[in-house]
Amino acid sequence: MKRILSILLTVLFVAFYGSVMAAPGGGTSQVTVVNTAANPVPVNVQNQPTVNINGIPSVRIVQDIEPFQRTGQCAINNDEMTCSIENIYIVPENKRLVIENFSCASAIFAGQNLMCIIKTTAGGYWAAHYLPITPLVTETGQNYTSVGQLIKVYADPGTTVEAQVNRNGFFGGTNVYFTISGYLVTVQ
Repeated sequence: MKRILSILLTVLFVAFYGSVMAAPGGGTSQVTVVNTAANPVPVNVQNQPTVNINGIPSVRIVQDIEPFQRTGQCAINNDEMTCSIENIYIVPENKRLVIENFSCASAIFAGQNLMCIIKTTAGGYWAAHYLPITPLVTETGQNYTSVGQLIKVYADPGTTVEAQVNRNGFFGGTNVYFTISGYLVTVQ
């Protein structure tokens, strides 16, 4: 009897621990096994402590996620080196933003380079994430350039996401176009 009780307590611990560890967003999830009296969950205690479940149970993990994407544009004027969109997105109070792709594009003059930046607050800490664009090798004129990268950047509920670009020259004006995409997760 002690062995059966020990096995059942182990199974319950594993089920509880697994449900806590698998919970999206660090919360807890509930797992319920329902069997009828005519179809109980048998426990094999002869040689190996195993739990056998008749049939294969359906497990459905539901995570409340919403696809997300935003675009924005800012202008770098002649004699300026930077532009930004201070609120390309404000994360709703009950959501966490997960950014999975960030890109920027612009037409810049020969000899100039861009560095695209996305700024977020996650876990209460502010951080800037950089996407350098490979320098253009051109002699004259204005050239179209772009960069995109798969990333995993988070933004806390109620915080602002900012997009910024810096260039290494002052000559000429240009527009910079940003795109961010990923998903929103409901937090409690």
